[in-house]
Parts: sequence; C-alpha cells; structure tokens
Amino acid sequence: MLRPVFIGIRSIVDDDLPAGASAPRARVYPSDIGQFSGIDFASPFAEAEGEAVLRVPEDTVKRAFALAARRAYVPKDWGGERSDLYTSRVFARGRQLSAAWLFKGPGFPRAMDVKALGKNGDQIDRPFTEPAELLVLQHCHQIKSSVVGMMDAYAHDVRHPRFYMIIDGADTGRILRFLGLLPVAPACPPL
Repeated sequence: MLRPVFIGIRSIVDDDLPAGASAPRARVYPSDIGQFSGIDFASPFAEAEGEAVLRVPEDTVKRAFALAARRAYVPKDWGGERSDLYTSRVFARGRQLSAAWLFKGPGFPRAMDVKALGKNGDQIDRPFTEPAELLVLQHCHQIKSSVVGMMDAYAHDVRHPRFYMIIDGADTGRILRFLGLLPVAPACPPL
C-alpha cells in the first residue's frame, strides 16, 4: 500500500489579489507602512544626515517608532527579551498586522553583519519566536545582504511564514527627519 509522503507546500495566500496575480513577497518596505505614508523614501539622504543618525540614542529611535506605531508603552531593555518592541498596530499594504521589532543602535556604528547580532549571531532568532506577523530589523547604518538573506530565510519558514522589514540607517534618518527628531548637522565654519 502506498501512502503520500508529500502533499503540498503551505504558502501565504492573499484573497484580495486579482485573478492571475502573484502573491506578495515576504519583504515589506518602509514605504508600505501606513504610518510612514507621508515620508518620501526616494528623497536624497546626505552623508551628514547619516552621521546625525549615529548620534541619536537607540531609546529615542525606539520611542519614535513606538509613537508611529501608536504604542504608548516602550519596554525597558533586558538580556532575555525576544524583541525590543511588540505592537499589533502596524498597517502594511492596507492591512493591520502585529509586529515585533529589533533595534540596533549606535552601539554598533558600522555596517551590520551577522556578527553584530549577538555573541553567537543568534539575536535574530528571538523576534521570530514572537507571535507577530511582521518582523522588523532596524539599524542606524547599512545592513549587509547576509543579514537580509537570514531574515528572508526565517520569514520563508514553511511551518510559520511571516513578513519582514529591514530599516537601514538611511531610512531611519528619513523617518527621524520626518518626525523632527534628526539632529541638525553642525554648520562648517567658512574657510
């Protein structure tokens, strides 16, 4: 007697898609977020602004994103946390989603690679244990493709597919600029 070993693959299906359209990818971009709808993510971002982002404390960034996500309470950091911020008030692609956020601030002021994600490179595991539909990684600088690839791999876990979003230093700066929280770069004295 034969028994099926493999029947199919679980996938995310959007009932609102027109016939023949493909399902949206797992990656969500900051411009897809309703709370960021007034921000021009295509606007130029100066090097001085990138340096200014590095001067913004992680707690200020976390509070800014919490306010944008309409969450008043911001938990204190502690070693065993699964995420830095959790909310069910993020609107992405016209739908309300729960989201778990991981913030990496100016304590690591360079391009993020997997080594930046905890002593064993396992800090990225924690948000994926949250009961959230959208997992967000924010950093004050560039985020290397190895980290993006890791987020994408976790998001495509067939047992529990999720959406994910990467917010690098430039997009963090655009968001902080929009909220009036990006420090103005000091003016250079004339020569």
